[in-house]
Amino acid sequence: MRGDAAGRGGLIAEPSDRERWNAKHREAEVGGTGTRAWLVEHRDLLTQQASGRALDVACGAGREAAYLAELCFTVDAVDVSDVAIARVRERAAQRALDITATRRDLGHVGAEFPRPPYDVICCLYFLQRPLLERIAGALAPGGLLLYETFTRDHAEVVGGQIPERFLLDRNELLHAFGGLRVLRYREAVIGTQRRRAVASLVARRERV
Repeated sequence: MRGDAAGRGGLIAEPSDRERWNAKHREAEVGGTGTRAWLVEHRDLLTQQASGRALDVACGAGREAAYLAELCFTVDAVDVSDVAIARVRERAAQRALDITATRRDLGHVGAEFPRPPYDVICCLYFLQRPLLERIAGALAPGGLLLYETFTRDHAEVVGGQIPERFLLDRNELLHAFGGLRVLRYREAVIGTQRRRAVASLVARRERV
């Protein structure tokens, strides 16, 4: 959000999340060029979801959205960045993928997901704690959640420069979705050239 002093007393406003991420996406392919391994490693679980509807939260340039669409999901992809959303739409058009990309600030109170419920939701390297309950609530019965993002160890062990509010506490993700059944969980330092301390979860909403 912009600083409260924007436009007053000659102070320069802080860039909004939208502006900041637009700049990042203009400069580089944020997060690399390949599909995140946590998604690919669970292809077997994804293909068991009968090619339903999927949501990619904070989709970036849309690599995970494209992967899900290639598995025959109908995908909604949302991100705060106009630049990222334009890239997702371009990628979908070039490859004839069933992706609807929407610019949406999920950190804004009242922001909604496009078309819940979803058979699959992925949220990779994005943390807005007030959003976690809404993510769980957007899963259809039997729906699958794949989540991965940075932990405190990314700063304390790896030396990464990420604001503390975007870092999970130890075991926080494990207990963040109490209404779901955890299928797989890890906390580890991963990667070689680009080391990251992360928590990773796969969980399912039970059928009633």
